Amino acid sequence: MEPPTATETATASTPRLLLLGVGGATCSGKTTLAKHLSKAASKDVMIVHQDDFAPKEEDLPWNDAINARDWDTPYGSIDYARMSAVLSHLRQAGTLPESHSSHDHLNILPDVPLSDSFRAEWQARFRRALLPTCSSCETPARPASAPTPAAQSQQLRICIVDGFLLYFDPSVRRQLDVRFFLRARRATLQRRRTERSGYNTAEGTLWQDPPGYFDKAVWPAYVEAHRHLFAGGDVEHGAPAATALEEGQCEGQDDGQPGGTFPGLVVLDGGDKREDNADGGKSMRTMVMVACEHVERELFARARPPHASPPA
Repeated sequence: MEPPTATETATASTPRLLLLGVGGATCSGKTTLAKHLSKAASKDVMIVHQDDFAPKEEDLPWNDAINARDWDTPYGSIDYARMSAVLSHLRQAGTLPESHSSHDHLNILPDVPLSDSFRAEWQARFRRALLPTCSSCETPARPASAPTPAAQSQQLRICIVDGFLLYFDPSVRRQLDVRFFLRARRATLQRRRTERSGYNTAEGTLWQDPPGYFDKAVWPAYVEAHRHLFAGGDVEHGAPAATALEEGQCEGQDDGQPGGTFPGLVVLDGGDKREDNADGGKSMRTMVMVACEHVERELFARARPPHASPPA
């Protein structure tokens, strides 16, 4: 049974959430993009990090090629069932379970600042898009007074989910309403990974890649998890693959397979984090702008009470 979407779960008693997925390879800039989106949208935006659903190091699969535990394999490096349950709870309650904790703050990322004017522009645009739309007009209706608790419960809120295997498991990816995928060249990813000092784990230890880890673990796992998403299995240059229809499967439907195909993937090809590249790679500022435009359109489509008549 597929988890319900935001539209299906929106009732008079449940919160209305828009879950934004930000997936991509290690060091592709997904967490940086997620945090910029959060700042542009609202102070109330939650970010859920897939890294927080990794099992204990001792429970990770063993990789003989590197003679070490494998933090990157799509088969065992993430507890998908626990992650799916947390997202389901988030949809129903509007908050994360009390048992959920994050260690993302321990991993320091290089700063890729955006101008105050850029952020202010998008904060204003998102505030407008999040206002409820009246049933007889095309523009958002501004409330004459503070919204009631019941009205507040029906205001659309944003939650961002980021992860390097975000679209591998169908029970997780089906809960995401908008799906971004950050892509970069292998050489770029390897350079950035090498420049990182390591990764802090939930157990309080620092994981550092053993020799050959990128070539023997990170890259093969990335290709295995994402090759079906791109034409010819080309994760560097291939266009997003059309969903291959199986018997009984409708066009544009998730095929329900681990690492399988699904509709609506927005691919953001990243280059250097500060400048657009001649080969099509986008700066972080450009990727944030493109992502914000997609989110704004989705907000305008959804930011009205359930069952309200469409604008005339």
